[in-house]
Amino acid sequence: MADQLVVPDVILESIAARPEDVGVWQVLTDFLLENDAPGASLAMCELELMKGISNPDLLGQLADARAARPKLPNEPWGGYPAVWKCGFVVRLQLSLQSHRADRLTDVLRAPAVRALHMLVLVDDSGRFGAPLYSLPDEPAFKWTVDERVGALLEAAPPFLKRAAIHLEERRGGDVDTSQQSALLKRLINSVPKKLERLDLSMGTLHESAQSLLIELARRVPMLNLDGTTLPNNAGWIEQLVNAGQQVFLAGTGLPMKEHEGVVKDWLAPDVRAWVERLDTGALVPLTPTTTSEGYEAPAWPRLRATLQRDLFGWSVGGRVLDATAEFTAQGVEVKFTQR
Repeated sequence: MADQLVVPDVILESIAARPEDVGVWQVLTDFLLENDAPGASLAMCELELMKGISNPDLLGQLADARAARPKLPNEPWGGYPAVWKCGFVVRLQLSLQSHRADRLTDVLRAPAVRALHMLVLVDDSGRFGAPLYSLPDEPAFKWTVDERVGALLEAAPPFLKRAAIHLEERRGGDVDTSQQSALLKRLINSVPKKLERLDLSMGTLHESAQSLLIELARRVPMLNLDGTTLPNNAGWIEQLVNAGQQVFLAGTGLPMKEHEGVVKDWLAPDVRAWVERLDTGALVPLTPTTTSEGYEAPAWPRLRATLQRDLFGWSVGGRVLDATAEFTAQGVEVKFTQR
């Protein structure tokens, strides 16, 4: 399998850069076959499925090959939420609370993760900024969110193209101002050099952290702030937008109609569905972020459920909203009016 053969960096870099390109997986599969690698059978089966080849025998072979896949270090029962292709992980989600930080870094250093394209870090630890402790049967090992995020980004494979940090999973409690600033400082110093996109969802941005977010925008080619509520300050928004190459501001609560002359990028390129509030023009992306085989596009049944859940009972000033969905060239646009 992938951890029993050293795959050339040039192949892994091509995979990390274009994981949706069948051609890069063909190159990997040929390499595994030529070297009689244990993972060659799995790679060949998955490659044929990618090409749309109809072969009933593939399903049985693929099930056997996947069952024989070695576990990642410290892999929990049921596995990590991940997208595997040809024996390699291209997308991986880790919980910041699930294990000691050193155990999570072991996962990121595994050979099968070397072609990782996207890393998702989720804070499900409770109050944001509270120390993260080890499991009950382990020695005391205390980390704050910013320390753990920094350690994981530093341990990420060298070809990582995208990182997503979701802190909205925390359970209760206010966002600590100092900890929010500490996280942004850590990100400024820990963002991998080859990272092309950072998705950052961290709740309401405190005033003391605004300059740090501007500095972070200078460090990454694409910064998606869906899930980070920003202050509606025209001067500050202009500084933020001008600091970065591309800063996506849908999902930040900003009224689009007030910033049309400043902001050119509202929706991230992979957003396929969104809500537009007609009175302010504020946009809310609804593209699911859960792991799926087609991880760059939404799973439509789940998207439909998301639309229904997010719009049901949505109200402004106590008035329920009527919503209509429209299919556009980009995707699904949901517009609502007050009833």
